Amino acid sequence: MPPSTRSPTSRHVSAARWPGSSNWSSRRWGCRTPAACASRTPIETHHERVLRIPGNRSVVERRTQAGGVAPHPEPRPSRREGPGRSLSQSAGRERPVDGVRRAQLRTREQANAISGPSGEQLVIDYLDTLLHRLFRNSVAELTADGQIRFQPPDEDWRALVPTITDGAGNPANSLNVYLVDLRENRKLRTNERERMVQGSDVFEVPPPRRVDCHYLVSAWSPAVPGPAIDPTLDEHALLAETARVLGAHDELDPVAIYALSNPPQLPPPPIANERFPLTLLPVEGFPKYAEFWGTMGDKNRWKPCIYTVITVALKEQPLPVGPMVTTTFTRTLVRDNPATENTRFHIGGIVYDNAVPPLPVALAWVELLTPANQRIAFTRADALGRFVFADVVAGAWQVRASAMPQGVSPPRAITVPEPTGNYDISF
Repeated sequence: MPPSTRSPTSRHVSAARWPGSSNWSSRRWGCRTPAACASRTPIETHHERVLRIPGNRSVVERRTQAGGVAPHPEPRPSRREGPGRSLSQSAGRERPVDGVRRAQLRTREQANAISGPSGEQLVIDYLDTLLHRLFRNSVAELTADGQIRFQPPDEDWRALVPTITDGAGNPANSLNVYLVDLRENRKLRTNERERMVQGSDVFEVPPPRRVDCHYLVSAWSPAVPGPAIDPTLDEHALLAETARVLGAHDELDPVAIYALSNPPQLPPPPIANERFPLTLLPVEGFPKYAEFWGTMGDKNRWKPCIYTVITVALKEQPLPVGPMVTTTFTRTLVRDNPATENTRFHIGGIVYDNAVPPLPVALAWVELLTPANQRIAFTRADALGRFVFADVVAGAWQVRASAMPQGVSPPRAITVPEPTGNYDISF
């Protein structure tokens, strides 16, 4: 078969090279800085791809991106996308309801907390507070918050031990939970980024670094050794109970730990959805145990400790990616015959409730109607409230959503293509 009529063997359209054709050509108009964009019309980005196919037909595909439009992610072509399938069609096919746990992204408190591109920073003090809650709620002997401390077990600590009291005000045993070392866990390093949507903008969150927090937990008694008193036995009993509590968790769940409080409480929002893997008493032990106790003072003696490693995530700040793409269109025609031109639009939006601020409605049914209320297409939003209609001709339309318990939204009149790029629906 001559090269000029050869059909591609790959189904990856964007990688196919056709005789006499070019790959993507890009044209961009818009402002260069966010400050300049604020005083100008929405940015429009037009991407054009021309493919020459057998039969003297050409396919021109453009994508229009409008700034300040509704949050709807730009579809990405599949690696096995077949010829003749638009990007929006692929997006519609590849948008299953991926898990309501991931999709029910935010409770109202979390949605209010994520109000800007500042992101969340998981710091060590959250982990210290979590360990304090765990021991305070699970170790029966620890009846006062002051029985759990995080300072170095040095001479100052030894002087403090006799003054520590329980909930009844009596001298009591105590736990010293000391963060002795921090190391990056490179086995858990990844380059996978996550995307988050805020208003009409998309932000990309770099993968967090995973850090191993090495703790040495020691038990201390205020009792003075004597013929009938051996405080070491009390310390060993407290140490054993603490090890049992830690051993009951392969990972620390903040929600479960805070629920043990009296009354039950919710964890701080930055750690509410986190899990902290825990390694108890690694077989290799703490490598510099003698050096550690040697730096805690001349009078300090070697004491047994619970060595545990807890992994936390140090999150990066979200980076702005750009505005959402809500409209794409595909134009087909026979070469040199403009009368055969056929343009179809693919539009997308989000279904919102009537709360303040509005939140996406998961799994809502969405209708595309004519101005006379005749249904043309019917689809279902995903778990993020996003919907897509493919192969829509230009003109006047209506969109309407229905969900429980919101009911049916009033029809919203739209024009395809919508000048603002906004196809969102509100109850």
